[in-house]
Amino acid sequence: MPAEPPRNDGPEQGDLRPWEFPGTARRDCEPHQAEQLDRLADYATGLGLLSVVCCVPAMLALPLAFTVLCLGQRDLNRMAAGAMDHDGRHRTREVMDRTWQTVFCTGAAAFGWIAAFLLYAAFNP
Repeated sequence: MPAEPPRNDGPEQGDLRPWEFPGTARRDCEPHQAEQLDRLADYATGLGLLSVVCCVPAMLALPLAFTVLCLGQRDLNRMAAGAMDHDGRHRTREVMDRTWQTVFCTGAAAFGWIAAFLLYAAFNP
């Protein structure tokens, strides 16, 4: 049974704030940015996939992926504080999880390119 909001019978309860009740949110908060983060994460993933073929996209994919992670964490903090619409919380977490996978895969590809370059330099003086 959901808890009923307190009654506003007297002047001592004149500052009733319905958005502070459990399960509610403010209507004047910022909209979530999950769609924009998802688009940036898609770009980072695409560049990460290209970094398997060429090492240059890894230099763009990793900073972009870390930017997505920072922005996503900032949004989650704002959602927890009630300053941002919390409807995008689940999607923001999904985007951040996928972005971590992109970071690890792109990092592995970049490490492979560095190892290949060092081996080439070692055996071809």
